[in-house]
Amino acid sequence: KELLANYDLSQIWFDTPLYIPPKHSIELYRTVYEANPEILINARIGNGFADIGTPGDNVIPDKASANTWEGIATTNHSWGFKSYDTDWKSPKETLYWLMANVSKGGNFLLNVGPDANGVIPKESADILKEVGQWLLVNGEAIYDSKPWKVDHEGPTKISMKGTKQREEQKVTFDFKENDFWFTQKGNKVYVVSFKKPETNKISVKSLQGLDIKNIKVLGQNGKVSWSEENNATVIQLPSLTNKTIGYTLEITL
Repeated sequence: KELLANYDLSQIWFDTPLYIPPKHSIELYRTVYEANPEILINARIGNGFADIGTPGDNVIPDKASANTWEGIATTNHSWGFKSYDTDWKSPKETLYWLMANVSKGGNFLLNVGPDANGVIPKESADILKEVGQWLLVNGEAIYDSKPWKVDHEGPTKISMKGTKQREEQKVTFDFKENDFWFTQKGNKVYVVSFKKPETNKISVKSLQGLDIKNIKVLGQNGKVSWSEENNATVIQLPSLTNKTIGYTLEITL
């Protein structure tokens, strides 16, 4: 009640579902709702009384969902600070986590563990700065977007089912130039790639048959042309000059 009275909250995160009885879950839910019905409550209040689902720690769902949910991950393995935890998610891997969640309709919550003095580790800061630079250019594909009819197209298949599984399977995140992720917003579809093509020509199967009005590369100028060939949309890109990871196409329908 003190938190609800003293802070303007948009969401409250409980982390107590394992043994909590239903009467306590509903009491907590009712307390938040009565204070402000606009505050969203995550699934870890327990017993199904939530507004926001959570697939699990360092877990990415296999399929898109129309329900309200958010994926939760860490910048390395630990939720707190551990000086010996040096398995940092690279900027490219972090962007993959962001894209894999958003393209399936989820929010993405990324945990950063500060040290005992409240300092964010340099490794975390460097990762977040590079991801931030990517978002400055490509954020239109992320913010306020919704899942499209397809979330991913391409040869790279990654299954993320928790911290231990990520550690054991040693994924390299070496994406190919025909790996694409999709989101949509209004009459626009966004196509995100984490690798620039060698020839500036790409083939996107999922766009085939669409009535495309315009295509542009976010964050840079240059003419984009396209045609229908071999059951795919073949797109000729301009010379890609942006210095961020990969590129994003904005498709106007």
